[in-house]
Amino acid sequence: MKSESTIIYPDFSDLSTASLSRKITEGIEAHKREVAEIKSVAEKDATFENVILALERSGQALEQASNLFFNLLHTDSTDERQTEAERLVPLLTEWSNAMKYDDDLARLIKTVYEKQPHPEDEADRRLLQRTYEGYRDSGAYLEKEKKRELEEIKSALSSHTLAFANHVLVEQNAFIFRTENEADLKGIPATALAIAHEKAKSKGLNGWVFDLSAPSFLAVMSYAEDRELRRKFYMERQTLGNHPEKSETYNGDLLREIARLRLRMAQILGEPTYAHLSLRKKMAHSPKGVYKMLDSLKAAYKPKAEAELEEVRRFFVSEGFIGKEDRLQPWDWAFASEMYRQRMLKFDAEELRPYFSLDKVIKAVFGLATTLFGIEFRPDSDAPVYREDVAAYRVVRTSTEEVVGILYTDFFPNPGKQNGAWMTNFSEHWMDAEGIAHLPVVSIVMNFTPPTSTQPSLLTYDEVNTFLHEFGHALHGLLTRVKHGSLSGTNVVRDFVELPSQWMENFLRQPDYVASFAHHHETGEPLPKELLEKLLSTQNFLSGYAGLRQLNFGYLDMFWHTLSDIEAIPTVAEAEAEACKATTLIDTPSEVAISTAFNHIFSGGYAAGYYGYKWAEVLDADAFDYLLEEGLWSGTVASKFLHHILEQGDLRDPDILYREFRGRDAKIDALLKRDGVEQ
Repeated sequence: MKSESTIIYPDFSDLSTASLSRKITEGIEAHKREVAEIKSVAEKDATFENVILALERSGQALEQASNLFFNLLHTDSTDERQTEAERLVPLLTEWSNAMKYDDDLARLIKTVYEKQPHPEDEADRRLLQRTYEGYRDSGAYLEKEKKRELEEIKSALSSHTLAFANHVLVEQNAFIFRTENEADLKGIPATALAIAHEKAKSKGLNGWVFDLSAPSFLAVMSYAEDRELRRKFYMERQTLGNHPEKSETYNGDLLREIARLRLRMAQILGEPTYAHLSLRKKMAHSPKGVYKMLDSLKAAYKPKAEAELEEVRRFFVSEGFIGKEDRLQPWDWAFASEMYRQRMLKFDAEELRPYFSLDKVIKAVFGLATTLFGIEFRPDSDAPVYREDVAAYRVVRTSTEEVVGILYTDFFPNPGKQNGAWMTNFSEHWMDAEGIAHLPVVSIVMNFTPPTSTQPSLLTYDEVNTFLHEFGHALHGLLTRVKHGSLSGTNVVRDFVELPSQWMENFLRQPDYVASFAHHHETGEPLPKELLEKLLSTQNFLSGYAGLRQLNFGYLDMFWHTLSDIEAIPTVAEAEAEACKATTLIDTPSEVAISTAFNHIFSGGYAAGYYGYKWAEVLDADAFDYLLEEGLWSGTVASKFLHHILEQGDLRDPDILYREFRGRDAKIDALLKRDGVEQ
């Protein structure tokens, strides 16, 4: 029998900043009233239901309003919204801190945890455990002075991390390159030129306009023959937030203060570094566990990366791009490696574009979920949208016609949209007091190559891969069966959350799957067999360099968050020179910095967690190897992945969930084999 369920769509009826802001302030006041009612429970009468469960179900209006505002801030930012965010974030942090450090509330939670029988239901037991641990680990049971300092630190961090991301976005949007001389753009593919021409027209300009949005930036860096143009774009992108003369957007001092505050918070909570604090509940457990993985992968990837770099450099010399004794510059790498791929491997990634029209890719990605997990994505005409190019789908379990959630897709660059791609929630899956399931409303946001007046959106191979990645996150959020919102979907530890997303990427390496949807957008002809074979045979092209680059980010993140001396926070230049010395193969100019635009760790929630991408690659390669062992379309393995991973959220520790799925812990062998790296 199907349980009752309901869908609460986001309210896009009034997207004015004033209206969005008012809903948040009203939500805070409503939440305060709900918490006051919980606090009125006498300690002797405190139970799981009237304290823990009541607290879990409280604040729904505030959560809806906050999710709406901040999702729009990331997809459709304006100066007004950014200014209002700077006002709202301290208010939200103040209320969050007030709850976390409320003596009466903390006492009630501790009473239920220590003195009442724990619930028999597994999800309820986990909720009780996580709620108590959350209060304990946030310092709720410390003396007043330390709690007051923690409140101040968290308030400052909320403002600083928001400002960090805003600074990057402001500088990114401030740069455009326009030319009316097509010769300046020699080598850039026709698709990218058409988009740049339409971008110029939309601004009332002649010629072509390129900017730092992903499709535009990558087209220049990978294909522009003008070395000076590539250098210009590289320097603009790699110095975001690192201009001390632009005090209003300079992130150098700001990120050092973020690192200092995080360290101090860890010290108050009894840990030597922020990484120790962050990792104690994750799969890695400690900095030692992270460095063990990073170091073992570095030993495997670095020799291959060094050989790849030298091979590409020699090719670049032989083609006359640089002199015999010259070194590759960082703005040469994407171009040189693409030229090598085309001329030596006889493979041009742009040849794939006509076969990856977005409409066909959508059907193929959605169809993958139908085959594996028995769900369909049906256009939802009832769903409101926040922009004309955003689409909504009702997700339905085909065997029962049960609706499991709503998926929004937002595919194309937008002047107010942050770079990159991400999955987010407008609302989580949760069950209310009447037993009605509130279904998840999930969104995936991209910056894909947009359509033009003469052709549809034609994706690169990497963009299709990104789609599969974010879709994996969406499935994790949509297919959860956990009844408590704070435990459902993607609310899992950072080094586990990337498993579903990266597992889905593996399908793009499977020839049968690619051949099933890669058809020319004009003729309908399938992707030629020889081109498909070239694509698959070059999967490990520069895998050593790419792997080492990913480790570089992980080491840098860990460097900032394993600092232990609060009086000796290094400069950005000092930090990057030390952290990246063993993983940087191409020297960079002194003005260049990774950290000042590293949103993931200084704004996006991945502090002391960026290693998680590589950690999850070990998991996803091992998990997909299991599927291949049983057969690509093995219903048994797909069903186990659904039931033990996608549906479980944070119901149990991830180590346990993975062992239940695989029958053992993950091994590193499958990842190195997939990447063509010798151990």
